[in-house]
Amino acid sequence: VLGLLFLKYISDAFEELHTSLEGEAEADAEDRDEYLAENVFWVPKEARWSHLQANAKQPTIGKLIDDAKALAGPNRLPPKPALTLGINARLAWMRLRNLGEA
Repeated sequence: VLGLLFLKYISDAFEELHTSLEGEAEADAEDRDEYLAENVFWVPKEARWSHLQANAKQPTIGKLIDDAKALAGPNRLPPKPALTLGINARLAWMRLRNLGEA
């Protein structure tokens, strides 16, 4: 369940920036570097919440969710020292950790 919550959280942050980038003339809304520059997780199309929501009634939804978590997880980011990870990533992990303690 925590993985699904994390996926929703990063997908929401991604979609917010994606919408903003689509409105900018010089920006490429599908360029991973645009998101890394803003400390937002890059979420591939197959891992985006809108894709999962559109396929929620399919019998393969479990596999789609598992694949999405593997595609969008923090292990997909380029290696960085822990201190240089963006505030969004640290807050996401702190929130998830706190959910487990409640």
